[in-house]
Amino acid sequence: MELKKISQAFFIALLLVAFKSIAHAQTGTVTGRVIDAVTGEPIIGVNVIIRQHNIVGVTNIDGRFMLQNVPEGEQRVEFRMMGYSPSFTTVNVVAGRSNVVNVTMSYLTVHETVVKAKKISSTDAALLSIRKKAPVAQDAISAEQISKSPDADAGDAAKRVTGITVVDGKHGKMVYIRGLGERYASVMFAGTILSSPDPDKRVVPLDIFPAALLDNLIITKSYIPEMPGEYGGGQVQVNPKDYTEEYEFKVSVGSGYHTTTTRKDFLTYRGGKYDFFGYDDGTRALPSGIGREYLNYLNYTPAQTEAIGESLTNEYTPDYEKGKFPFDVNFSYNDSWRVGAYNIGMVVSGLFREKSTTREIRTMRVSDDFQILKLYDVLKSTYATS
Repeated sequence: MELKKISQAFFIALLLVAFKSIAHAQTGTVTGRVIDAVTGEPIIGVNVIIRQHNIVGVTNIDGRFMLQNVPEGEQRVEFRMMGYSPSFTTVNVVAGRSNVVNVTMSYLTVHETVVKAKKISSTDAALLSIRKKAPVAQDAISAEQISKSPDADAGDAAKRVTGITVVDGKHGKMVYIRGLGERYASVMFAGTILSSPDPDKRVVPLDIFPAALLDNLIITKSYIPEMPGEYGGGQVQVNPKDYTEEYEFKVSVGSGYHTTTTRKDFLTYRGGKYDFFGYDDGTRALPSGIGREYLNYLNYTPAQTEAIGESLTNEYTPDYEKGKFPFDVNFSYNDSWRVGAYNIGMVVSGLFREKSTTREIRTMRVSDDFQILKLYDVLKSTYATS
């Protein structure tokens, strides 16, 4: 009796194995990959579902999945992931084979959202991104870096750029790019080519732009199709700050010490009351009694000529004073207002700088046979503001 029961159990087990083998022979495998429709990157953790057979899988780190023991025939596969719109596809499963299904999924959007913001170009990171995308060689300095330095104007800031030399001459700070003179460079302000205030120069002196006004300073050393081709050495793009949404007022004060000028003998003379600011108050103007006919002195009688000479200011002897400490004041004002449907902004920046210098110049008197007869030490003092 017991032997009969064992035989029946063994027979039932054989039937189950056979049935399972037959069922397995009628199933296949569904494999594939899920990627982002925008970035093309694989999506991890997507639920892959064949709902009618309760078969579930999950994508791995490469976005790949595998569903086993899927009955042959047409099957509907769902792909679901939080934050993405669900995706559906149909696959015709062939028994004993791996059936490949590749799917792209897009972000779930309920409605369109428009975000407006100003482009930030005053940071080192922003300029680094601009330089990486530039088709030619560029160097730049941002307002973020300028704020950490004692630079008072664009000329001082440009000195910190690789390959740039700034020459401080009598007409201002001229830029030399790649060793070429100022005639081979051009300056743009807010995307517009500037004309030089000096009729003998092509380039604009950079010290007319206060550092507080700068958003960034970009130096292009090669030609770009979208830029005017009026330069051989390079082009300086001076980009000013945009107005802010909140009130902003900044003031910076700087000073220094000049070894040959500060607290040393400085030549001066009695001038006008506005000489400190570089303006004449009328002290040096011609006397009112002199008309345009003075250009031809033959029109005056000796008495008139003597009277004209006596009316001129008799200030020919220089005086000595102690040289001042050089200093500069840099300020900026930035604000905006809402007027109806429009925003009105204002950006104001200014710079005042005193830069007196004293130099001792040695000259000599020579004979016809180039023998030195006498040496002269001449003290030259220059008072300048900008």
